[in-house]
Amino acid sequence: MSLVITSDFEENQSIAIVRLIGSLDTDTAPQFDTKVAEILAPGVRLVMLDMKHLEYISSAGIRSVFKLFKTMKSRGGKVGASNRQPQIIKVFEIIQALPDMQIFANDDEMDEYLTAVQGKIRNGEDF
Repeated sequence: MSLVITSDFEENQSIAIVRLIGSLDTDTAPQFDTKVAEILAPGVRLVMLDMKHLEYISSAGIRSVFKLFKTMKSRGGKVGASNRQPQIIKVFEIIQALPDMQIFANDDEMDEYLTAVQGKIRNGEDF
């Protein structure tokens, strides 16, 4: 299965929203890594992974997400995920990956968090 990745930015390019459609696996993880490298400008402080249409994730996909998490953590940034499908939730539960990553049940919950983060960024606060 293929992977379609779209992205856009909010709050002066400091928040990247990455939407994943399809499968994040051995064949598509390099594509994910390349796209993430393209969007990680120095000012990006938060990467939100929208997994609403992610149907499958393999260990290679988990490695890529973990690599993103480590990169952002080393830069003082954060990674969050929203709209995970039940099968994706189960994979993360099984491997107990990324305990510090923000997880959101839906877009409303993610938007509430993003509103708070953007307010902090505008006020020069850490989040």
